[in-house]
Amino acid sequence: MLRFAVMCNGMELAAWEADCVKKLLVLENIELALIIIDRESTSVASNWSRIKRVGWYGWYLYNLLFIKHQTKAMRPCSIASFGDKAPQLQCSVTQKGKFSQYLSEEDIKTIRNYNLDFILRFGFGIIRGDILNAARFGIWSFHHDDEEEYRGGPPGFWEIYYNDPVTGAILQRLTDRLDGGIILKKGCIRTNLISYVRNRDAIHFVSAVWPVQVCQDILNHRTDYLEAAPSRSTAPVFKAPNNIQMAVFTGKIVWRLVSRVWRAIFFYYQWNIGVVNQPIHMFLAPNKDPAIRWLPPPPLHSFRADPFAIVRGSGLDVLFEEYRYRNSRGFISTMCIADSHISNSNIAIDLGVHTSYPYLIVNDGEIYCIPEMSAKREVCLYRAKEFPSSWVKVATIIDNFAGVDSTVIQYRDRWWLMTMNADRDAISELYIWHAPNLVGPWEPHQLNPVKVDVRSSRPAGTPFTHEGKLYRPVQDCSYSYGQRVVLNHILELTPARFHEETVGAVDSDPRGPYPDGLHTLSGIGNRTLIDGVRKVFVGRSIPVIWYKFKRIKPIVNLLW
Repeated sequence: MLRFAVMCNGMELAAWEADCVKKLLVLENIELALIIIDRESTSVASNWSRIKRVGWYGWYLYNLLFIKHQTKAMRPCSIASFGDKAPQLQCSVTQKGKFSQYLSEEDIKTIRNYNLDFILRFGFGIIRGDILNAARFGIWSFHHDDEEEYRGGPPGFWEIYYNDPVTGAILQRLTDRLDGGIILKKGCIRTNLISYVRNRDAIHFVSAVWPVQVCQDILNHRTDYLEAAPSRSTAPVFKAPNNIQMAVFTGKIVWRLVSRVWRAIFFYYQWNIGVVNQPIHMFLAPNKDPAIRWLPPPPLHSFRADPFAIVRGSGLDVLFEEYRYRNSRGFISTMCIADSHISNSNIAIDLGVHTSYPYLIVNDGEIYCIPEMSAKREVCLYRAKEFPSSWVKVATIIDNFAGVDSTVIQYRDRWWLMTMNADRDAISELYIWHAPNLVGPWEPHQLNPVKVDVRSSRPAGTPFTHEGKLYRPVQDCSYSYGQRVVLNHILELTPARFHEETVGAVDSDPRGPYPDGLHTLSGIGNRTLIDGVRKVFVGRSIPVIWYKFKRIKPIVNLLW
């Protein structure tokens, strides 16, 4: 049984903090044993007096008039809804120096008597002293920025100001060194460069599951990293922006809004498929410059992407997403690619909803496909009755889950499925399921989502083994969706653990016909299929003009 306490400034938590505690209480063998309240926390100056004292009207007015009313993560939530049975301890702190707070020896002794395993800090200030060791695994605290780039605050603000493509966060075990905690969890999302509220909300909510994951590790006796070396960050310390910085910030937001509306209305993206006559592991080489044989361009009102293939004779039978702007959805098409001939495309799988990423598996002489159909909120396995044009549903692998770009591999003694969740962050959060057989039963990984990193999470093609090492291609969506592919070396993959590191990157050819991105590497024998994208002016295609006209309102809603 793990016992924990919550440090807070009263009987209310922010919504993301309450979500964090509720996720912990869902676990078996865990108990909220104590609520530690800062007795002096209510005697703070009002926002208006702070405005007069600090003189930074812009930031505090922005907080009062916009952030406070629009935020979801910071909305107050009563602790009584889930912590009414836990005892409460009112504590006083002594401030030493400009920022450091120390609890009294009497309060620390009382806290020790609860035999806590860890304390979650959602209140108080910069805590120092013996309280840091009052629980077996210390005090855990969040910092919602990348500690190697930004110390201080406000969380998620300066990434927007400096046009940083990613916003990071950490869960750390506090030490006596300021900004020098032991990092327990770390992740990053793509920065929302046009909305501070959405950016801050997103990074808070995505990190709320991290204490649960650390607890899972503790229950599995994996605690070595809780005693690791602390961070040695020397990043600059940021504070609330002054009036000039707020004016610059506002100007940047307006310019980005105008630019985004312009691109969304007057340009669209067209993907196409290419063939590289080299094996997929060639892309691990640092100085790769492969010759790409691009297929003839698709009609201007459509695109082709997400290619996967089966070898037939000297050619390839390829399944891919074909998207038509006229219908505003994709379906799975097929074509045969030979050395001297490329057939016309034909529909292979049409499920009545947007369908893409037709991941192919060959097992026991049968050909299977897992197409993405997140709109149906299920991940399904199909078997070819007559490849590639006739398919029958074999099993629902995951029900009530909007899987995106689901990718399956057989590794050691189990099957592994890696996917994203369209209901959450479909470019940052990686989920894993595993099973003894391809048809199941499938079980979720203990640490789902096992990873939060917009730069290297979303699957982007076929995993492969080279020189005894397992790799998987993934998307780097930090600047934009489909920006490039990176290659990850999987170091650890078990039902309770997952760890990988990025070892290479594959960028689009800026001199080629599709210079604006790529998001699939699909190995098949000694060949590799890829896709690439180019921006096209909307005036070149009447169906696309109509598509854009229908989406003007959703575009505006998305921006705001």
